[in-house]
Amino acid sequence: MNIKTALNMKIKISEHFTTKKLIVFVLPSIFMMIITSIYVVIVEIGYTIGCAPIIAYNYGYENHLELKSLFKKSVITMSIVGIILSGLAQALAIPLAKLFVGYNEELYTLTVYAFRLFSFSFIFSGINIFSSGFFTALNNGIISAIISFLHGLIFQVAFVFILPLIFGVDGIWWAMFATEICACIVSVSFFIAKRKKYHYA
Repeated sequence: MNIKTALNMKIKISEHFTTKKLIVFVLPSIFMMIITSIYVVIVEIGYTIGCAPIIAYNYGYENHLELKSLFKKSVITMSIVGIILSGLAQALAIPLAKLFVGYNEELYTLTVYAFRLFSFSFIFSGINIFSSGFFTALNNGIISAIISFLHGLIFQVAFVFILPLIFGVDGIWWAMFATEICACIVSVSFFIAKRKKYHYA
């Protein structure tokens, strides 16, 4: 029996949750939020905030060559960082889970499994956060708001409700990955649609 089958047998989203089962079920999410918050705040938001004044300056002075350079470097950087951090999360899932929830074997197994699924979302999250900040720096708050609203609310809520109906408990862990993919499609679509107007590509 593989880990996926074992976990789905132990905890089913449709069953009655005792206090113990509820704690076991939500702790992996808390653990993932701690790691994700550190990554998002330090790397993605930090980079985006740092780049915003430079992007705004070059856009305002119509320095299109520098703007193109900044855009290209930022997209490449966010993509590479996302892939690296996703790989690190896969590799460090076991030691990190032991550090936080190693006292409970069932909880430890669930956390490792869930975190490895969840960490795939890191691949695309950097692009999505950068795209929102990028259009803010270009003085297009509407596009920035659309990306943030879809990414931070609509897609997440939709997938958290829909995917568990299809994949069971695993759907919860895949929800963020699906959210990031859809948000990335929206971001790239706006990048393509507005490239001639803002001359960044």
